[in-house]
Amino acid sequence: MKCLTCGNSSFDRPVDKSSLEIWYCKVCGNECAVRCHHIPDLSEMQISDLFIGTACIDPGPNALKSLMKLKKVLAFSERFEPALLEAQYKAGKLKWELGYFLDFEVAQAFAMCQAIGIPVTFEIVRSPPYATAAGETQ
Repeated sequence: MKCLTCGNSSFDRPVDKSSLEIWYCKVCGNECAVRCHHIPDLSEMQISDLFIGTACIDPGPNALKSLMKLKKVLAFSERFEPALLEAQYKAGKLKWELGYFLDFEVAQAFAMCQAIGIPVTFEIVRSPPYATAAGETQ
């Protein structure tokens, strides 16, 4: 960017970043209002593991009861989709995929499913990248 008054491209910038900054030309002191798009630093952001849940359902009339119970106890999970369970029930499957769960949801989902008598398992499908010594991610 160049100063509109003198054409210089050297500016004094504010210490604190914002979306609208006032820059001062180092030669003539002219004020320039500049819209800035700063890339946020996400290096300290904690990334969660992702798990997929599976339930084994007893055949017969208890399958519908299991469907209703699972829909109720897993409603807390942000990625839970009840329609997927309904489709698996209608297809007559006895091993249902419960959907995706974040690592902090797994313990609660496991405990709640045990409490209603439905055996479930959770397998990790994605782990967050870990930094190496060179600062690169794997």
